[in-house]
Amino acid sequence: MKYYLRLRSFLQSLDRPEQREAYSIFAIFALLNYLLPYFMWAPSSSQEYVPSLLLRSVSILLCFFLLFHNFWPAFLKKWRPFYWYFVLFFTLPFISTYLLLEGQGSLFWRVNVGLSLFLLGLLLNWREFILILALGTLTALILFYSRHGSIVLSLNGREIYLF
Repeated sequence: MKYYLRLRSFLQSLDRPEQREAYSIFAIFALLNYLLPYFMWAPSSSQEYVPSLLLRSVSILLCFFLLFHNFWPAFLKKWRPFYWYFVLFFTLPFISTYLLLEGQGSLFWRVNVGLSLFLLGLLLNWREFILILALGTLTALILFYSRHGSIVLSLNGREIYLF
């Protein structure tokens, strides 16, 4: 019973009203960000396209459910903060890092990582930011390495000074 009360208190401390306002705004932004690019560009190769399509599809699904968080049943609402952090973990540092590695460090994905970090920093306090960033980046590195066996980044000498 003691641990249940601690867990309940911890969950209530995570579910801050000011953060709940960001759920729907972020969900709409992410839905547009992950859905619209497929109508604007054609992939250069199917090898790059499949992981991106899969990860973006999962992100769209996660954000769709986040968008309707006010309509969740009561037993799910207590888990809403964890879902929020998982959506941020998956959609920002994990996908950006994984696709940066898939794109072999291309300028497009380096800029994408920078923008993802900026957005993550706006949405979370610094402790949450560091935790979500570390977990997302480490998970992406482990998954990429387990699928490919090595990490290859081809950085152009002229582009390296952009950051």
